[in-house]
Amino acid sequence: MIGLESEKVMLSEYDKEWISHYESESKVIKNALGEMVIDIQHIGSTSVVGLKAKPIIDILVGIENFDKIDEVIKKMETMGYTYAHWAGIPGDYTFRKGEVTTHLIHVVKYGKINWNHNIKFRDALRNNPDLVKQYEELKEKLAKEYPDSREKYTEGKSKFVVDVVKMEN
Repeated sequence: MIGLESEKVMLSEYDKEWISHYESESKVIKNALGEMVIDIQHIGSTSVVGLKAKPIIDILVGIENFDKIDEVIKKMETMGYTYAHWAGIPGDYTFRKGEVTTHLIHVVKYGKINWNHNIKFRDALRNNPDLVKQYEELKEKLAKEYPDSREKYTEGKSKFVVDVVKMEN
């Protein structure tokens, strides 16, 4: 099962169905955005086998530039996504699906900093079981501390994420 109420933080045991949810949604996005899409990747904790995660599928969509971002926003909204302009991540157009959020889509410039950062972090976790254990322990601690603040939960993970990405450079 996927989906989590806005602002809530709850971790679920890894579910192999998360891969299927990613695969089906990424096809829908690719079909809707067409040639604008260079690559689509499953990111976030649901993309790492064995890692507990919020049951929300994170998808990274790489495009060449933001010249057609208004068209991207309209097409995403047509598919039931809300543009999360409040997310405030420079160079990352974030979209969420559903009142109970099931998917978060990050539209970024392919091969640039936000793309590379997300891919490096995901790959580091996929390739290092010790790192997964450390990250999961941190996530569990933060989920207990901030069950109603996704912002504080995310802030609490940021140093770990930055350190891992630096280590991968």
